[in-house]
This record gives sequence, C-alpha cells and structure tokens, in this order.
Amino acid sequence: MRHFFGFLMLPILGLSQSHPSWWTYASVEARTIVGADWKNLRASTFGAAFQAELGPDGLAFPRLGCIDDADQILISAPGLLAMVYGQCPPAIFDAQAGRLGFSPVTYKGVNAWIAKDSGALSVAQINKQLLLIGSQETIAAGIDRGQETEASKRKYSPLLARAAQFSHDTDLWIVADRLPDDLANRFVPLTMKARGFDGYLTAREGLMMNATLLTNSNEEALVTAKHLREQIRKLSGLGRGIQIQNEGDQVTLRLAATPEELRASLRDTAPEAVRVSPVVGTPGTPEPAPETPKSNQRQVIRIVGLDEGPIEIPLLDPTHK
Repeated sequence: MRHFFGFLMLPILGLSQSHPSWWTYASVEARTIVGADWKNLRASTFGAAFQAELGPDGLAFPRLGCIDDADQILISAPGLLAMVYGQCPPAIFDAQAGRLGFSPVTYKGVNAWIAKDSGALSVAQINKQLLLIGSQETIAAGIDRGQETEASKRKYSPLLARAAQFSHDTDLWIVADRLPDDLANRFVPLTMKARGFDGYLTAREGLMMNATLLTNSNEEALVTAKHLREQIRKLSGLGRGIQIQNEGDQVTLRLAATPEELRASLRDTAPEAVRVSPVVGTPGTPEPAPETPKSNQRQVIRIVGLDEGPIEIPLLDPTHK
C-alpha cells in the first residue's frame, strides 16, 4: 500500500509564507508534516492509496464519515496530531463518534471522544470545520496551543512556514527535516538518509511530482543522484520521464505528464515498470492469468525495478464519483 507518492521535488528554500490559522494546532516538535487537499486528491488516481494510509493498516484514523468528506488534512509527527478541515456539524460528528463506542469528554470547553482501546487514536471537535485526531495527550496539547492568547507564548513548528508554499495549488505534499522518518516514509520510497526533504504531487491536469532531497555533502549528492538515475533507467512508461539533477548538496527529481500520457500509462499492461492488473488471492500464491478487469476488483499500478521492491499504487474505479 505504501510508497505511492513516488518521486517528488521542490528546492528546500525555507520560504517564509503564511499558512492557514488552523495549522497552528500542529505539534511544535514536528519533524515531518504531510498535507493533502483531500477534496481534490480523493477524486484522483492516488486518492485510494492515501485513504488506505489513514486506515486500519496505516495510521488507523477513526472511521468517521466527517474525515472521508473533509476538504483538507494536515498530519504532524512525532507526537502524531492530525487536523481535518471541512464541514462537520456537531450533531453529525457526535453521532458518528458515538457509533464507534468512544467515550465523550470535555477539555477546556472542547468536546472530544476518547477511544476505549489503549493506543488507539481519539478525536476532538474544535468547531464545525475542524477536527483534531491523535492520542489524548497530543489532542490536549493541540487545544492548549489553539487557545493560547498571548502572542509571546505561542510556539509553532518551524516546518509550517516551509510547508505553506504547497498549500494553495498541490494535492499532496510532504516536508521533513530528515529521512528516514516513520511518517514521511509511508509516502516516499527513498530509503537513504537525508537531512531534509520537500515534495509534492498534483494530479489535477495530468500528473506533476516534484521533490528535493537534501544530503549531507556534495559528494553524497553525486552518489545519490547516480544511484537514482540507474534505477530510473530500469523503468519504462512514465517512469523513464523522471528528471534527476544534483546541485551542491541537493538532489532534485521531477516528473510531469499530460492527461493523455497518464491515461496511456495506466492502460499499459507490460510486465515491467507500469502495469495495471487486478489483485486477487493471498500473498505467496501465483498470480492468475491476465483477465479483463471487473468493476469490483481492486486495481493497482505496479512499479518495479527499485531496490526496495515493487511499488503498488491502488487505483480508484474510473466509474467512481
């Protein structure tokens, strides 16, 4: 399920830009922030894969319709805290949370529902547009930050300003101050070490994926770029269009595809690089002979040729609205 984010890129400039006010609930100690324009992303090829990472086998978000129908999602870690922004009337939120068997509590005037299972994520409603998801401790800390009235005492993650450059016109983005990282590596298939990563994906008109990997030295950047180019040469279809550059201690990757190129790639049934095929059976059993995909079968894009193994990108049913 993981690693659908692929290769990404934008220079790590530490740009100082304004961010939405509701981002300030994010963990001050955050070393990674993941953001999604969920309203656009869920209708794209990559929506199902992102939603899977929020599910039971991923971050294990509570199963709430208000999350599924949200407009934007921001996730900060460590001290995992997610902010879900959209429209969720309190009566609907309470009904959905109550059906999960959560226990209602109030903290500083904020209604929250606490999961009964130890280690499970809980949820709080700041207002009809904003939910917080995390442990009891991270939710309480987020509420404390949000209610801080003295500007001199307010503290924000330094990653927020860097992340703000992505908030207006991208569908999915990641900002991390190091790799590997538990949250970032759910979406980024890069196993090497780095002291910074910025990347985004946009699937509104075709596909654009951009990323910058900040290495520890110019020499390390050269080695990393060479390694990535060797892997790219093993791919076909859209994969071969990934452009890799290195300058100083940074390695940048870029991929752009028109809607026609993306559709053609998804239709490609070649065994190497990009392949669309139904996933059936259980791990360890032989794959059945190719057949015409049925509407009730889960489909994936499978990218092979990477050191860490094949990448599978779950696809939405093209007839799904």
